[in-house]
Amino acid sequence: MRRHFASCTAAFAATIVSLAMFAGAAVADGPSTDGSLTSAASTAPSAVSAPSAATSTTTPTATTPTTTTPTTTTPTTPTPPAKPPKTPTAPARATPKLYLADTFTVSKNEVTVPGRVVEVRGFVRPFVAGQKVKVQSFLGHKLIKTDVLRIKPAKGNAGAFTEKVKAASAGLVRVKVTHKRTAQMLGFQSERAFAVLSPQA
Repeated sequence: MRRHFASCTAAFAATIVSLAMFAGAAVADGPSTDGSLTSAASTAPSAVSAPSAATSTTTPTATTPTTTTPTTTTPTTPTPPAKPPKTPTAPARATPKLYLADTFTVSKNEVTVPGRVVEVRGFVRPFVAGQKVKVQSFLGHKLIKTDVLRIKPAKGNAGAFTEKVKAASAGLVRVKVTHKRTAQMLGFQSERAFAVLSPQA
């Protein structure tokens, strides 16, 4: 009985050794494709690791808010239309008149005596501002006085000027008034005369 048990034990141990050697040879040769236990054991870890590959971690991204800067619109000033050029005005044609004051009338002639002041009043129509006249006084052919007078505004849209003349001796006194042409008024000339009588005449 003991001998039979010992022989059975030795046979079982030999079977275990044979299975161990077979398993070692199968591992060394690689995974088997015949659906054996060894193949299933070798593929089990891949099945276990599959969930880790399928699991992914999503990192939330931070969104930076954008700031919109308001734009300022500057109102534009409209450009006024250009004024049409002014039409140049033609210069005025003036009419001068001369009057004598402080004289005597003899046979419809204006007379005075030596040393007496005679006032010559001149009027120009129409009046134009900024105009002047040249007044020259002659005794015979001798020039005794020259003045440049400004024409001042007077009544009736007229301009006026006044010159005072005094002769030292007897003779004919001529008062000549001249206006040179300007952009506002045409030129003109006027003359008035009176006689200076000797007191012994």
